Amino acid sequence: MNILHLKDALQKEQERLMEGMSMIGVMNSEIDGDWVVHTEKSDETEPDMIADKVDEIETNEGILSTLEERMKEVNDALERIEKGSYGNCIKCNKQIEEKRLEANPAALTCLACTQLEDIE
Repeated sequence: MNILHLKDALQKEQERLMEGMSMIGVMNSEIDGDWVVHTEKSDETEPDMIADKVDEIETNEGILSTLEERMKEVNDALERIEKGSYGNCIKCNKQIEEKRLEANPAALTCLACTQLEDIE
């Protein structure tokens, strides 16, 4: 398994995620690792325009939440690389298949354990 290649892929994904989060949000200064959606003060009084703005904020909150979750997965995978536990299934401790890690470098489980989760 080429851990350096996978680490590079994780770091590139980390950069893309940061860019995506920065486009719709800002880092919360009070909670480490938390992001909040950009909001602008508006003098809008039209109900339709206000509703559109609320919809946009709610949509961006969902997107930001998904990006934050993925960022945590990527950061955790990079931490596992540093600790030397990367690539081991958290369920059975066997080596995660290289094809699986190529598809998702932040994967936590091997294919067999993933399939068991799907059945349960």
